[in-house]
Amino acid sequence: MVIGGTMITMRKLEVLAMVTLALTTAACTNSSSPRPTTTRASVGNTSVGAFTTTTAVAGQVVPWVDEPASSSLLSSLLPKALPPVPPRTGAPPCTFRELSAGVGGPTEVSGDDGAFIALRNTGSAACTLSGTPRVVASAAGHVTVVAGREPMPPDDEIADTAPGGTVVVRVDVPTYCKANPTGAIGRAMPYHSLVIPIPGGGAKKVGGLRLSFPCGMSTTPFYTPKPGPTYPPDLLASLVPRLRLPATVRRGTTLDYEVDLYNPGDRPVALSPCPAYLEHSDVPTKLLYRLDCRSVHSVPAHGEVRYAMEMAIPADAPVGPMGMWWTFFGPSTRSTHGQALVQ
Repeated sequence: MVIGGTMITMRKLEVLAMVTLALTTAACTNSSSPRPTTTRASVGNTSVGAFTTTTAVAGQVVPWVDEPASSSLLSSLLPKALPPVPPRTGAPPCTFRELSAGVGGPTEVSGDDGAFIALRNTGSAACTLSGTPRVVASAAGHVTVVAGREPMPPDDEIADTAPGGTVVVRVDVPTYCKANPTGAIGRAMPYHSLVIPIPGGGAKKVGGLRLSFPCGMSTTPFYTPKPGPTYPPDLLASLVPRLRLPATVRRGTTLDYEVDLYNPGDRPVALSPCPAYLEHSDVPTKLLYRLDCRSVHSVPAHGEVRYAMEMAIPADAPVGPMGMWWTFFGPSTRSTHGQALVQ
């Protein structure tokens, strides 16, 4: 919902991270099937995105380890939010003259015809708006309705409002209650405006509304939406993976291939905690494993480490070109893909 040019959303608790975990955990269950070992396809000269290889361990390839990634491991590798920063406060109170008011939109609560009221700081310095306003709805021929009080919403806070910034008060107008169990509004003429008192004197009138009050009205304190969680930089996101696949692989065998991890940055990228990776193909095969971090603990600046990889090819895999993808487990890491011919 847009309020005075500012996007206000009802945040969910790390939805993206939890969806990623659910999907990848489900994918990991495929790794329990037996791994065929009768024949192996060797890595040839075929590579995707070829560039000069300078492994961290000169002349060596870091071996593959048969360590499927468990749900607990994946959960431990999810990014952890940094501690929240306390809101900045201490600015003088906002005055009537330096505020403009408008309707931000409906509250979008089931059975609620209320609205978000946005108050914008039009002054040249930061100010603070706090407290719960005694919002009033009145009109000729109508009974005056005074809002009750609600607690501060859990995802919001009191904070200084910078010039051009917005403070919000939510006006809730439920239509379902004990006195009105059907939620019917009836034919009563609606109220078209609200008066929002400003601490320190004055009030703002907000029009353009169409409100009825079968169950009364209530308001929150003035508040500022809390910023979303912040996370430390994901250093794995800077690594550039490249696949080295053989030209062909036979059905019912184990595909031996390699992955080069290149660090284009000026600082080493530590492999701590030891990351997990996802390999999958359109055979289909989808597997999650932990990287071998026993001998190599970082990818050097402007350097590269080459890792041996294995993936079982089902005996009933379709004959023909097989696309394959590889990526670290994480929200922002890069992926690489290539193709081999299944015979």
